[in-house]
Amino acid sequence: MTVSSTPPSTRPEAHIAGLLRRGAYALCLPLLFGLALTMPRALAADPATGGAPAAVSSAAPVPQLRREEAGWELSADLDLPLSPTLESALQRGVPLHFTLRLVVTKPRWYWLDDDLVDIRRDYRVSYHALTRQYRVSTGALALSYPGLPEAMRAIASLRSWLVADAARFRPGERYRARLELRLDGSRLPRPFQINLIGPGEWSSDVETEWEFAP
Repeated sequence: MTVSSTPPSTRPEAHIAGLLRRGAYALCLPLLFGLALTMPRALAADPATGGAPAAVSSAAPVPQLRREEAGWELSADLDLPLSPTLESALQRGVPLHFTLRLVVTKPRWYWLDDDLVDIRRDYRVSYHALTRQYRVSTGALALSYPGLPEAMRAIASLRSWLVADAARFRPGERYRARLELRLDGSRLPRPFQINLIGPGEWSSDVETEWEFAP
């Protein structure tokens, strides 16, 4: 006597449901992988922002505003581009003037932002052919440097710049800061100012924004 058995037939709807589940997994895995890569960057906190992500993406680190005994001091490392045209003009005896400006505001939802700090510092960079040195002047202070990179670093690297009194910012409040370093084209010789219309070889600007909470 021969006994034959046949395997139970699989229901079509169960087979289709299994395919749908596998398809959903295949679609979700790339999305989850992408989120895993981006979340650490999005959640990375910067000490200058009081635990909040930096507001501006930049190769240079976010400037630091710290409260000291004398007041709030700013330290920053900016990346100031200088075109070959500006370098050539500098070596030909044309001084370059730069303006460094810090603006700190407190956002207000019911009105315009409240401007708390608006402070600036002016620099003059010149080249002396006899000594082959670059000279950086700000106010009554003037220093000489053997090369242009060192002279530009003296402008773009700030250390302990006193920008506000100690009671200017309230603990727990959030503030927005903007730091600008720009070439002052109005102080170039008049023939060179014609080339300042629009960005180009005669422009040299850098701007950084961030938020912080004391």
